[in-house]
Amino acid sequence: RLLELIFHRRMLEYPCLTADPAVANAVFLPYYGGIDAMRYLYGPDYNSSHQHGRDLFNFLQSDNLEIWKRFSGHDHFLVISRPAWDLCQPLPTSPEDQRLWGTSFLMLPEFFNATVLTLESRAWPWQEQAIPHPTSFHPPSLALLESWVLRVRRSRRSTFMLFAGGGGTSSSGAPNIRRSIREECDSYRNSSNIEGLLNGRFETVCEIVDCSNGIC
Repeated sequence: RLLELIFHRRMLEYPCLTADPAVANAVFLPYYGGIDAMRYLYGPDYNSSHQHGRDLFNFLQSDNLEIWKRFSGHDHFLVISRPAWDLCQPLPTSPEDQRLWGTSFLMLPEFFNATVLTLESRAWPWQEQAIPHPTSFHPPSLALLESWVLRVRRSRRSTFMLFAGGGGTSSSGAPNIRRSIREECDSYRNSSNIEGLLNGRFETVCEIVDCSNGIC
């Protein structure tokens, strides 16, 4: 969840900042959406997750409304330190609608014009832009970065790892990417064409490592 704080701090050091939003080419919204989402995902507002972001929009409508209306929000952007999939729960059409995991921030029509930087974006919404997780790798020069990229490209990698995480065991039939990844892995392992999948280059096609006991 530190991405929002890190990005905000870096923006405060940006040399081209202006105190007058009327002359700004882009307007950064220092809204910690990933942190705010916690109360809708786990807290007392669990059953009101479609309200995530409405307080922000109400603020934008009450504070310098002309700045938002100038381009209908097209020049506004924000950072949310959660995957986009956690923020695209369909808006309820009735109180009886089944609640899925996540909030509805990215489904609010009020923010369709704003650009949202997320840890993982969906493929089709133009306003979502994926940015990487914060890491400890910060090369001080372009030359060092390019040398690292070249080393990675030349490396012989026979094993690839994907972290799917736990959960996704519900039998409700609701969409769940973690369960889908594990089911696809099982499908490959049980395939009748296992030799063709291995192609003589790999020992196994897919293997699940269970780290639930703390030992991997």
